[in-house]
Amino acid sequence: MYFNRNTVLFLNGRWLNAADAMGNLFSQALHYGNGAYDGLRAYETSTGPHIFKPREHFKRLHYSASELSIKLEYTTEELIEIAYELLEKNHLGNAYIRPVVSSGSTPASPEQKEFYLLMAAWQWEHAPGNDLLRIMISSYQKPNAVEMSPDTKICGNYSNT
Repeated sequence: MYFNRNTVLFLNGRWLNAADAMGNLFSQALHYGNGAYDGLRAYETSTGPHIFKPREHFKRLHYSASELSIKLEYTTEELIEIAYELLEKNHLGNAYIRPVVSSGSTPASPEQKEFYLLMAAWQWEHAPGNDLLRIMISSYQKPNAVEMSPDTKICGNYSNT
């Protein structure tokens, strides 16, 4: 289970329980997939949780948001601090962290005057086992409805698969 009533998340500058989180039903993110996200792993260590390459992930989040003309008004260092506080508030060590930034503007508005930042985390243990995996590269290529840089991770990229 990803969350329960006691799960704490960060939404638009506030810490709140997941059950109390609300969003804009008229946002461009919901209507057009106009949002960016990333995924970070945290691992329990003898000195507490360690987030793997947080600067790189949050810099990519900034880049992805900027490609969508969404101004993310948190620095990379502030996002890292939020991520570590999120782990602490939820008592997580081995975890997955999901930051999502989206436009809060209404679909009919060409101007994106506001943005939403959601950061959530949930327990995610190491991959089980040490067995070798059988993998291959698929010949299937998903349709590219939006000509975006392959370095961006935007919400709408997965809508057409």
